[in-house]
Amino acid sequence: MLLELKKIYKWVNSGGNRVFLLKDVDLTVEEGEFISIMGPSGSGKSTLLNVIGMLDDFNEGEYNFFNEPVHQLKEKHRANLYKEYIGFVFQAYHLIDELTV
Repeated sequence: MLLELKKIYKWVNSGGNRVFLLKDVDLTVEEGEFISIMGPSGSGKSTLLNVIGMLDDFNEGEYNFFNEPVHQLKEKHRANLYKEYIGFVFQAYHLIDELTV
């Protein structure tokens, strides 16, 4: 299995209230499988991709990547997994306009 999310929750506190960005997310992706994440603006697509891509943490749940528990790994090991297996092409990639290389 490539990745597995179990009961993922991510929230922020705002004005004393807990605002959920991700709530009770379960997802399994097998190696070689192609998936699409779709939804309206503000539904949590980017937040989910940031969690899957190890760019952002979550508050509760389990995340297994190649059967390794990402939620329990030391930062250095997570960084190595990220460097080895994860790649992003951002919609707004914020390159320096004046430079060509």
